[in-house]
Amino acid sequence: MYWRKIAELEGGEVAILGVVISVFENCIVVEDGTGRARVYHDRAHRFKPKDIVYVVGSLISSGEFKEIQAYGIANLSGMDISLLRRVELLRRKVSGMVEGVGDAQQDRFRGSWNAEGDS
Repeated sequence: MYWRKIAELEGGEVAILGVVISVFENCIVVEDGTGRARVYHDRAHRFKPKDIVYVVGSLISSGEFKEIQAYGIANLSGMDISLLRRVELLRRKVSGMVEGVGDAQQDRFRGSWNAEGDS
């Protein structure tokens, strides 16, 4: 699952990447530059402000202040986040290119991509 900007979140399963700005016993507040989300997890107290986290969970409130019930939270502090963001930008670019072709062409592209990845 690829992450989305907090401001773009809609219902269902979500993934976000951001910085912890507040920590409480059962939740953290994560910011990504586009918005903030309250993330609930039973181990939220293990994180600290300024940690960079990747969160996967269900969006439980999509108002101005998003709320996520997390399945998992990974601490990515120490990783080169700018490199990770560049990879995501390229993934979106390629995905947009694939989405621009017909279904038959997409299936052939995906088939050749999988065949190359399996070797």
